[in-house]
Amino acid sequence: MANSFHQCGVCTSRHVSKLSVVWCSVCDEGLCPDCAEHHSLSKASRNHETVPIDDYYKLPSFISNIILHCDEHEEKYQLYCKEHNAMLCRKCVISENHVECKVIFPIEDVIQNAKSSVAFTEIESSFQEMKENLKLILDDRQKNVSSLSDSKQKLESEISAIRCQINQHLDKIQDHLIAELNKAVENSTNQIQSFIASLRNNQREIDECIEDIEVIKKYATDLQSFLGIKQLENKLNETENKILLWTDSNNLGLTVVSYQSNTLLQNISNRNNYVQ
Repeated sequence: MANSFHQCGVCTSRHVSKLSVVWCSVCDEGLCPDCAEHHSLSKASRNHETVPIDDYYKLPSFISNIILHCDEHEEKYQLYCKEHNAMLCRKCVISENHVECKVIFPIEDVIQNAKSSVAFTEIESSFQEMKENLKLILDDRQKNVSSLSDSKQKLESEISAIRCQINQHLDKIQDHLIAELNKAVENSTNQIQSFIASLRNNQREIDECIEDIEVIKKYATDLQSFLGIKQLENKLNETENKILLWTDSNNLGLTVVSYQSNTLLQNISNRNNYVQ
């Protein structure tokens, strides 16, 4: 934001310190109760959209930090160039970059109903769908962890059965087998838990984006919403690429643990049976 929204911008210009209670995105400043009332009655500003400061606090930083005026000419955006996908002030139109542009619209026509636009709606739907997909992946990984634990218990029973068939002096071999099994299960579990942690992190990021979208829908102006769509698209594409990488990797493969009896141990067991 160009100005601090804690203090009333109008009062500050008069060297008076008053806390703002509303924020006007058109004026790009906060207003105290008195100035807010005058702002709502003034012919020049009565149609400006304002939100309570407490609600404006809720906006995502990438929305509230959007600059609403032309950096080059220090004038507010008034037009939109479709050829360059750029917001323009009145001086930009006659600049070298846009003087020959033919498809230029008033900004009011472009940003109208931005929060209900197809692009905005598709982004929101994609995040929701992505959230559901991540939940399915998390559930699958959790089940895999459980199956590893079940397999571990089963294999321990098999190892114990083998142990009962051999002489007492093979205790160390049993301990070695159990240790190797625990190590294998621990390593696999740790890998899956690490992947789950990454999934949860991306799940939180998606939740944050979804929450941001809800806040934008409630409190952002159409201009802020329109300008924020690109950033939301970037976040969506970034998260989508991560999921595609996971899908192409081995992270989603079923991890299993198995045991193959050593031939030497089988021979020892057979010898013991023979002796008995």
